[in-house]
Order: sequence, then C-alpha cells, then structure tokens
Amino acid sequence: MVIVPIPYALRFKATVSGTTRKRVTCFSCQASYEFDITRQVNGEGVSALFLDNKGAKKRAVRNARENLDEVLKRSQDPVPCPVCGMYQPSMVEILRRKRGRRYDPNLYARQRAGTTDRAAWKKALSENTLEAYQAFIQIWPHSPLTIEAQVKVWKTEGRKREEEWTPATRMRSIIVHVVFAAAAFGCLFLLSWKFGRY
Repeated sequence: MVIVPIPYALRFKATVSGTTRKRVTCFSCQASYEFDITRQVNGEGVSALFLDNKGAKKRAVRNARENLDEVLKRSQDPVPCPVCGMYQPSMVEILRRKRGRRYDPNLYARQRAGTTDRAAWKKALSENTLEAYQAFIQIWPHSPLTIEAQVKVWKTEGRKREEEWTPATRMRSIIVHVVFAAAAFGCLFLLSWKFGRY
C-alpha cells in the first residue's frame, strides 16, 4: 500500500525586522542611558483548501508584525552603562548563558567606563598583539567587534604555531594529510564500486 500525501492548504511565511530604543537606568550609578535593539522575526498564514491565498499572505505579514512587537518588548541586549561600565543584572544573565555561569562581565567595568568598544578596538589594532585582542574579547563581550578580535587571535596563534614547526614536523603533517586524503578517496571509490554494481 502506497500512501500519497494530498495537499489541503498552502502556508505563507513573512519575515519582518524592526528596531526599538530601550531606556535603562543603571543599578550601580543610577545613570539613564538608551540603546537600540534590532530583531528579525517570521509570521505564518494558512490558506485552507487554497481558497484564500491573498488573505493568508496578509495574515502572515500581520502575524510577523505582531511577533516583532512582542519580541521587541521582551528583548534585552547586553549593553554596558556608558558612565560606569557596569552591565545590568538581566544583561549579566544573558552573557552568562553565552560564556558560562562563572563569567563575571562586571569584572572589567572600569576598563569600559567612559569609552566605547570602537575606541577600544582601534587601540587593540594599534597594539596588534595577542594579549590586546584577548583583553578586548574579555572587556567587550557584547560587541560585534569581538568576532573580528577572535579572528585576529586565531590568526596570531596560528602564526605562532607555524613558527614553532620544524621542517620535519611540516613534512609529517603533509604526509598525514596525503595519507588521509588517499584513504578517504579509496573508501569512496570502494563504496561507489560496490553499490554501483546493483
């Protein structure tokens, strides 16, 4: 017995994005500051028996906008106080979910106070050392620039590892890569030969 699925409805999806401004009062210094939050969400509309496709498209957009409003109300991004550099308690929880329960982002509040992540990034770039990039990642965990800092760390660590390699180590590495590639190719060839016969 063969089961043939019969379509009975058409689903429409819509994606919307939006930005809202959040106002926060710092728990440490009582300063008030604002920051923007941007989110992108989806909505769905269903046209049962394909009878209301236009209406389903409109419902998908309406549901997406309703979802966006709800998400923007609930959302919180970790943005430190520009005066004292402290993250608010709800923001600390967000960062701990990303970096582990023992992580304390307010440990570096003094280094963040009175400056921006962009200024700190320019300073790290001018120093161009592994330590400067690692410090930036620790001090500014919320910044989108931490991704660039992580790439710099990987490149710097990779260069150091390559400098430590002797010619014999390099040769062993090349041999291991060639043997692995040959073994993988051989396995694929045998599998295609075995299953190709049937």
